Amino acid sequence: MIGVLVTALTVVAFEAPAPSLLVLPTCETPEPVALARVWSDATGVDPGYRAATEMVEAWEARRSAVRREWSPQLSMEGLENWGQRLSPSEERALGVGFRGELRLLGTWTFLDGERRHRASEADLFRAEAEAAGRAFDVEFRGELARLYVEAAAAEALFEARIEQRDGLRELADPVERRLAAGVDARWEGHLLDESLARAERLLAAAEQDRARGRAVLSALLGRCVRPTTIHPGSEGNTGAPDLTDNPELLRLQRLAEAGDATADVERNLDRVQIGLTGGAGPVRSRAFVDDSYRMEYLLGFTARWSPDLFGTRGGRAAAEEALARSVRAQAESQRMALTRELHGLAAELERSEDRADRLEEEVVRAETARQASLARWREGVGHWTDVIDAHERLHEARQEKVVLDLQVALALIRYGEAEGRLDAVPGRLGQESLP
Repeated sequence: MIGVLVTALTVVAFEAPAPSLLVLPTCETPEPVALARVWSDATGVDPGYRAATEMVEAWEARRSAVRREWSPQLSMEGLENWGQRLSPSEERALGVGFRGELRLLGTWTFLDGERRHRASEADLFRAEAEAAGRAFDVEFRGELARLYVEAAAAEALFEARIEQRDGLRELADPVERRLAAGVDARWEGHLLDESLARAERLLAAAEQDRARGRAVLSALLGRCVRPTTIHPGSEGNTGAPDLTDNPELLRLQRLAEAGDATADVERNLDRVQIGLTGGAGPVRSRAFVDDSYRMEYLLGFTARWSPDLFGTRGGRAAAEEALARSVRAQAESQRMALTRELHGLAAELERSEDRADRLEEEVVRAETARQASLARWREGVGHWTDVIDAHERLHEARQEKVVLDLQVALALIRYGEAEGRLDAVPGRLGQESLP
């Protein structure tokens, strides 16, 4: 199980888009690193964080641009044309000819039915982008944590396999002497050979899994590293499920609110506008006696009201409101699913404590039985096959403990991921927590 998971995640790590993460260093003397260090080093180079930051900045710029619309706007217009005039009458009488003007215009729309809603929309989409950035951070660090604990489990399993193989090797010489002396039947020697061959095969597989785990972490950090030991459950239980800080639910909530603001924008689009307008500039016309320029000054008041007679704006607003309701329903569905998952994880973690205690007791009893069978065999009372059986039972219990620790660690990571509180995970794994 550990090998399959680590293999799959190794492929993902080597297919990562960041070029700087694709160079795998030679891993001869790996540096032990804690999970918090992996987080701080790997998150600093992943482009996903830059993408999240750029999205927030984009909506911040949009919000700032909308707010600037409250200020007066200046523009300049120029016109030079040739043709037959109808107005004023003097130009009409002169026939076909040129006319030109240059005007500096100023406008101030102090009432706009949609502008306030567009500002609110930009604010909410900016908040949604921030929540999306937090959701990415939790997802990314959660995946790194899973990679880490699987690599740590591979390290622990490798150590257990070495102890298993070495324990069997200690029996090889005395058993061979007994077989050569004819004390035991030759066919019984094949039992030890079979056990040793199996132990060597399992050790080779464990070594391969350990190398893969180290390769994944080394590729992520760009240097030769290995995980340190984990002790899941070191900081007690996880407490009652709390989804208040779940970033994905917060993102959906902000997205629904932004949808409501978009509906308000559609409903008030070009509906009411009131403002002041003014302009000044030179005008050249043949109607002037000396065919020269004259200054023109304009100051006025503008008002616009556009009723939604056929419900066009209302229909678009209703569509946006329906989308917002859909997002809220999606958020509520995810909340219910996460609540069920967290209750299941809490029950699993509670049961795992009892399983861990029983495994510890089993390891102690198996070690006692192994020592007893070894003493009996050395005294000539028991048979060496009993020693092998006791040895195998001991290491089966130790390996099961490694698998249980991995399951508990993965459950703790998923629990912290769902709650949006991954910073507590290193402490729950027996390592230093983030400040």
